[in-house]
Amino acid sequence: MKKIFLGLVISIATITASAQCNGEFSLSGSEAFQKFTNGSQIKMTYCGDKSNMHVVMNNAHAYGDIFKLEIDNDSKNEQLYHVLLTIKENNSGDYAIKALVSLGINEFYYNDKKIITLQAGSIFK
Repeated sequence: MKKIFLGLVISIATITASAQCNGEFSLSGSEAFQKFTNGSQIKMTYCGDKSNMHVVMNNAHAYGDIFKLEIDNDSKNEQLYHVLLTIKENNSGDYAIKALVSLGINEFYYNDKKIITLQAGSIFK
């Protein structure tokens, strides 16, 4: 009985982990967007196929003089990436939204709720 229960728990954990890795960006907590006097930063995670990250990276490269994009792959999950977007010389929340859209991030999860980027003004205050 214990083996069946343990197997069921492991199966559910595997399904849950793969369901969360659906090619979506996520922001969480109050530290997701930070303003500085000379710019701002957005901290995100991305879980999914690496080829989708290449699109964002290529778009960021086109805005290299305005944005700096840092991406670290998680050592425990090869599909999980920690993303830090630094926006130079602008700390406006509205500009942060425009930056995400210009990178191709049109929606994301925020505290487990799916958000359309253009409607995310309250998050980027």
